[in-house]
Amino acid sequence: SNSENLHVISSCDVKPVSLQKASLTSMILSSLSVMIKPSIDVFITNVLKCRPPDNRAPHVNESSSCINYLHRQQQLIQPKIIVTLGLIAAQSLLKTNEPLAKLRGKVHMFNDTPVIVTHHPAYLLQFLSKKHEAWLDLTHAIQTFKNNKG
Repeated sequence: SNSENLHVISSCDVKPVSLQKASLTSMILSSLSVMIKPSIDVFITNVLKCRPPDNRAPHVNESSSCINYLHRQQQLIQPKIIVTLGLIAAQSLLKTNEPLAKLRGKVHMFNDTPVIVTHHPAYLLQFLSKKHEAWLDLTHAIQTFKNNKG
């Protein structure tokens, strides 16, 4: 594919999100798009295709049951970079139990596509002091994207 794509993967935000969280997500994606290339295509998907009962974190078997969908989406979209939003998305995609703090700041790979890990917008709304970490992650994603233009 000749198009330049960014693939953003979250945990399971299928139900309508709060306006505040949606605004923060939009701001994150807008920042990425403007700083990389205004015409970049951004695809957002979720690790899970349905929300677990009582809004609980998905179990490993639930995440793993949907991983084939992510593999197929990645093949169809052919993104230049993937940004995961939050621990569940990162651990599911990268098949690890490492904490987010150990996953951030590194370039991981998923089917030969670079993956950058950052905080989930809902987490950032709870812990505003972590927004600077997310900004560092996004600038890392931008640099990785620019280095991977191939």
